[in-house]
Amino acid sequence: MKRTTVFVTAFQNFITRSILITGPLEELVSRGARVVIFVSAGKADYYERQFERENVFVEGIDETLIINNKETLLSNIATNLLDTNIKFFQKKRDLFDKKKYVKFFVLATVTKLFANIQLIRALFRWFDMRFSSTDVLDDYFTKYQPDVVFTPYIFGVHDVVFGKVAQRRGIVHVGGILSWDNATTKTLMRIKPDKLIVQNDVIKAETVKYHSIDPKTICVTGVAHYDYYRAYQPIPRNAFFQKMGIGPKKKLILISPAGSKFIDTDWHIFEMLKNAYTNGELPHDVHFLIRPHPANLADFGDFEPNEHFTVDVPGVRFEGMRAKDNELGKDDIHHLIDTLTYTDVLINTVSTVAIDSAVFDVPVITIAFDGYHKDAPFSRSTRRYLSDVYMAKLLSVGGSEEVHNEQELVEAVNKYLEDRSYRQAERKNVITQQCYRLDGKAKERIAACVLGT
Repeated sequence: MKRTTVFVTAFQNFITRSILITGPLEELVSRGARVVIFVSAGKADYYERQFERENVFVEGIDETLIINNKETLLSNIATNLLDTNIKFFQKKRDLFDKKKYVKFFVLATVTKLFANIQLIRALFRWFDMRFSSTDVLDDYFTKYQPDVVFTPYIFGVHDVVFGKVAQRRGIVHVGGILSWDNATTKTLMRIKPDKLIVQNDVIKAETVKYHSIDPKTICVTGVAHYDYYRAYQPIPRNAFFQKMGIGPKKKLILISPAGSKFIDTDWHIFEMLKNAYTNGELPHDVHFLIRPHPANLADFGDFEPNEHFTVDVPGVRFEGMRAKDNELGKDDIHHLIDTLTYTDVLINTVSTVAIDSAVFDVPVITIAFDGYHKDAPFSRSTRRYLSDVYMAKLLSVGGSEEVHNEQELVEAVNKYLEDRSYRQAERKNVITQQCYRLDGKAKERIAACVLGT
């Protein structure tokens, strides 16, 4: 019997966690598929070592063959055909802050006039399909003769091009939205896939509203890596604290900074906590663990960690590539699970680790102010992110406590350290909203949607 050949694009760094490491890849192979993983050429050796085996192949591609002026132009147009508050405020408000008023009003007008018209979306996609060339991938399609093309990050330019080739050749195209914010923060979906995988019903509703996707083509699967998190056996507590060089009886406060890509004031929060500890406003049996985003490192400014702070930078780095290309390997995923298992309180700004923490029933405090800055520009302010569609929905269920100044931050930390059960019911609401089902079967639902079984 001929094996079903599946192309999987992995140009976005968290596809390793969502698809390749935590179950869906293994499920595809166990169901008889032959899988070809496409990655950036600079990462091909790493992917080959990690994933290549019988019926799993890796192909490295020179990204400059895919990302050209045409694709960049089309992506920019698609950005202005998505009318969510994040797109209007983040992308266009930046121009206003920089006093580029004419460009601001032109783009804002285009978005408000055209982005919500179904016919405009359809015409753009028709033009998009015919304007760009995709023959750069012909050799791979001829070599492997795929039956299905699975693009887990459907908003990425690479995934768009693979999807176009698939549709032009009459091959089943399965797209994916595998992060809570993508449907409202990226672009208009440039290509309608035959089937679309999403994590939860919230994202499903967003794709119908903002991208005109037929709900009958959407597979709601849950989150495979959360199933993996719950099945993994963490290392013993003493072993984890010894590994981190932290006293075993300490309570652990995990800090997840927004990163310098978004704000300049992460280090203000570190400094406030350091001062509160020194002044006796926080108990002395705590230790602070700062965990920057692996692909978006934090600005530490004038902050200097002392013996009560540990900086834990995760991720696999690639020589000659940007920080945004860093990956999470299997060891990094296991380390994150161990960390969340033994965390007493999480201090977060906009990271998805807020959802991860709910899975582990960890109390979450959300930073809703700009540190010592009283007049941070909107484009570099927490205000910009907390008003986003996806963050607003998360905060609406009450699973996280927003703090608006230094005093509220210290009070919230103390409150959760004294009573971890506070907002526990609301954290369960986060799981209901964001995770669909935590039944261990997300990988099976993903594989079934990809293979049509």
